[in-house]
Amino acid sequence: MELGGFRIKIVLLVFIITLSLALGVQYLSYQKRVIEPIIRVFSEIDGVIQIETERQHSGIKLIIALGDCARFDQVMHNILSAAERFDSLLKIEIKDAGNSRLEQIYHEMHYAIEQAVVIGDFREMAVVIEEIAQQNNIKYRITIDREYVYLQLHEADNYLYQLICRHNQPIAVRFER
Repeated sequence: MELGGFRIKIVLLVFIITLSLALGVQYLSYQKRVIEPIIRVFSEIDGVIQIETERQHSGIKLIIALGDCARFDQVMHNILSAAERFDSLLKIEIKDAGNSRLEQIYHEMHYAIEQAVVIGDFREMAVVIEEIAQQNNIKYRITIDREYVYLQLHEADNYLYQLICRHNQPIAVRFER
């Protein structure tokens, strides 16, 4: 079939090939200019063992898997500092090695943490968390700064990290399975 001396099939084939090449070049350029620098910076942070990226309409979601860290608060401080270096909107999800038992223990602690964030009585929160940890025979560490409450629970080879924002919408959250 011809239209004005051009074969429609050939024109259509050239259009598809050109479009495919343009999209491929755009994808590779995005990977080189945006994704690779982000992965490089976050991979250099002690405690980070794996990074996955997902492109979203509002920016980039990073799923960062952490190893068994002694100081979750320091690792998160490094992650959040690295996130500030990028102009794009980053949403960070933290992946840990939690299990259902640690999830249940965190659920028990969560009420005291949320109450402390609202009321400001962090001493009472610390007492409640210590009691729950001792009752369940697990190791824990909780730290607080002006922006977040950092909780880490450890039992054998399992560990759960939780970042609770004290103010606005957090840039980082825990990865939910």
